[in-house]
Order: sequence, then C-alpha cells, then structure tokens
Amino acid sequence: MSIKVVLFDVDGTLVDSEPLYALSWLQTYRELEPNSTVSDKEANKYYYDEISGHSDQSTFARIKKQFPNAKIFDITCTYRKHFNQIEKTHRFASRPGAVELVNFVKQQKLRMGLVSCSDKKLINRMISDGGINPNDFEHVVAKEVCHLTKPNPYPYQIALAAFNVKPEEAIAIEDTESGLLSATRANIKCILVHGTSAVDPTILKNAYRVRKHLGECIEDIKDLMK
Repeated sequence: MSIKVVLFDVDGTLVDSEPLYALSWLQTYRELEPNSTVSDKEANKYYYDEISGHSDQSTFARIKKQFPNAKIFDITCTYRKHFNQIEKTHRFASRPGAVELVNFVKQQKLRMGLVSCSDKKLINRMISDGGINPNDFEHVVAKEVCHLTKPNPYPYQIALAAFNVKPEEAIAIEDTESGLLSATRANIKCILVHGTSAVDPTILKNAYRVRKHLGECIEDIKDLMK
C-alpha cells in the first residue's frame, strides 16, 4: 500500500535543537551543584547519553537521580529558566537536508504532519527559524494534546486519527530511540536518522531504514510511494 502521509519529529530531526537543550542542562547542573568538579565535557556526555530524546517528564526524573536532595519542582523551574533565557537569544537551525526533504515531500503532494513532545508555539518558532514553513504541515501533534508522550504510541495514534489514515499509509521520520519506539508501537514504519543520542541496537532493528542524513530519506519515500 502506497503511503499518503509523512510524519516528522521536530527536535533533533528537522531542527538541530539539542545543543540548546544541552546548554540548558549544563547551566541547570552548575546552578544546582555549584561545587561540582564534573567537567563541562562530562556533564554534556551525561546529557546526550541519558537525557536527550526523552519527554519532559522522563527528563526531569532522570535529572532527579543526579540531584536526589532537590525537588522535581525546583529542577523543572531551574531548567526552564535557563532554557527560556537561551531560547530568546538563539536561533534554531534546521538539520542538513531538512528543507530539501520537506520540499520534496510537498512536491509529491503527500500530506505532512509534525509529532513532537514540545509545545506548539516553540515548534512553530523552531521550524520557522530553520527555514521551513509551519503552514506546510496539515496537523501538529504537540505537548498540549499528549497526556502520554514518546515512547508511548499515543502521539502517533493521535496523528493517525487526525489524518484518518491507517498505519501502513504513513511513514515516520525520527532521530531517537523513544521516537522510534513510539512510531513502531503505533505500527507505523519509521526511518531513523541518526542524531546525537544513542539508540539501543536491539531497538534500532525495528527501524524501516537507518540513515545518516535526512536527504537519504528521499529515496526511501520514493520506494514507499510505489
């Protein structure tokens, strides 16, 4: 069955937002642990190995492990304070090949949607900064409508319902383990484009294709249109 819909993750897939999240984590860590001897390199490695690609709820639970005496509320407020400050002064860049891939999908007259754990206002800001038109996407599944987040299949199930298509009529493009699990648990084929976070090899085998560059997805979509 030929696909009708392409569903994109945003953070780390279409947009290179991870460096800003990593910087927010580093500043949070420094504020909560001012006497720590952990280097910036070690703190960043922890972010990309343990935090990157997870929902807010999962992220703050993982951070809590590093600060057992801190309250989740304090961690959340500190992290959001730093991210909001950084976000105001930085522009988001699209990942290599993102603009070309979106334009290709649009030229093929396939329907497009976004499936993300971020809030809709931030999603629109990120992809606009990256040179992608938010109006190209028919439906946006954002944090506001997801009481369950990736790796739960719920975000992709919402997307399927919004487009009124079967799982086999859609393809998801993700960059993280949690995103891959979310899509495949909703029975949607998923192309995994390697980003900055590690993916368990036993989970990676569930991907329809594994790519290093978004531009490589064009051939995959051509195959799925046949």
